[in-house]
This record gives sequence, structure tokens and C-alpha cells, in this order.
Amino acid sequence: MSILVDKFENAVLRTEKERNKKRDPARLSISSLGKCVRQLTYRALGHRERGMDGRSALTLAVGTAMHTYLRRAFKKRFRRSKTVRIEGFPKEIETSVVVGGHKIEGHIDGKVWIGGKAYLLELKTMSDWAYRDFVRYDVLDYSYVIQTLAYMEGTGLHTAIVIGVNKNTGEMKEFFIDFEASKKTWLDRKAFLDRHIQSPDLATAPKEYGPDDKSMKLPWQCGYCPFVLECWADRKPKEESRNKFILTS
Repeated sequence: MSILVDKFENAVLRTEKERNKKRDPARLSISSLGKCVRQLTYRALGHRERGMDGRSALTLAVGTAMHTYLRRAFKKRFRRSKTVRIEGFPKEIETSVVVGGHKIEGHIDGKVWIGGKAYLLELKTMSDWAYRDFVRYDVLDYSYVIQTLAYMEGTGLHTAIVIGVNKNTGEMKEFFIDFEASKKTWLDRKAFLDRHIQSPDLATAPKEYGPDDKSMKLPWQCGYCPFVLECWADRKPKEESRNKFILTS
């Protein structure tokens, strides 16, 4: 029996809705460019999102709070450093790229100069399982890579340091991205988005993720998508557990 948990979850949801009420859900940002293009199409066309539960809202808020804390700590530590020069802390730096004929805006955590070389710096808080894979395979999630490459094009910086942070244990790991070495990845993604963002159309927007052929379980990218039920409506998705769906037809 729960006396207060439901009330706490409801309070978190209301707080998040209040914080985001001025955000235009149809407006694309640089942080969304690596996500499934069908999700971007639903957003651009103004479709209604699946509601977030209290647990998801709280998890998001914890990550945001840790992110803010780390940025402030970084600023305090290095603001008078003679070996590390920083820009953008604690205030983020705005930038933009043009995709599909639209100006897509975003903001980076900051710029860092070490030994005279400039780096774009991004902090990414992660769950236990996301951080585990990040360390095990030394590979950054594709959506983060695309986001960072777009930031690099917007700012003109050639090297990025992405610091992944396990928000449950506080562990950290650096990941370097060289723009020239990864330029084809960004240009291919940009060309793909150009074809679909300029004139959003669900009839032509592909599903970039799909079910496992044997189990018919949808991947986590679909499970956390706010349009998963609408996107897969013809296959009758069933939520087996929190944000985990299986197709039933």
C-alpha cells in the first residue's frame, strides 16, 4: 500500500510539465538530430506525445541536476587556471546548423583550451546500462555522436571531448571525436535528414529501428519514443514492462 509515493510521482510530473510548458514540442533542436527521423516527423507535424510517467520524469530531473552541478564545479575549479582556459561555464553557448532548409539551434556545454588547443566539451549523464556499454565497447551512442558533430559544425571546432557520467555511481569516462575523421558520418546523416525534414511526411519517413525478428520485441529506442504506440499501431504493441514493448500482430 502506498501513501505518499503516488503523490510524489504526481508532484514530479507537474513540476516537469511546468518547467517545459513554454517549449514548443514541434520545434527541432540539435540534440534531436540523431534520433529516429520518424519521431522527428511526428514532432514536426504536431502529433501528441505519449505521456511520461513519474519515474521517468524524476530520472530526467536527477540527470539534469547532476549536469548542472558538474558544470558549476568545473567553472569554479578552472576559472583562474593557468593551464586550462574555459568558455561557456556555467552558461551554455548557443550555436546552430542548417538542416533541411531550417535553422536548427542548440547549445554546447562549453569550450576548453588545453595547451593552446581548443576543444568542444560535452557532459552526458547516463544510466547504469548505458554507461556500462559506453565503457565496455568504447563507443558513444549514435544519437550523441550526431549531436556532437552538429555542434562541431556549428562552432567550427575540430575536436570534441565528451565526458560520460554514470549518474548512479559518479564514474566518468572521456570520449574523443575528431570532426574530420567522422565528417562522412555527419554528412550522410545530414543528407538523410535533408530529404525528410524539409517537407515532413509520415508516408515517406522510415522507421529507423524495428523489432527483433524472433521475439518481436521493440528496441529501447522505440520503447522510450513518445510516439511508439502511434508508430506501431498496426502491429498492436503491448507494454510488457516499463518502456519495453512487444508487437502482438
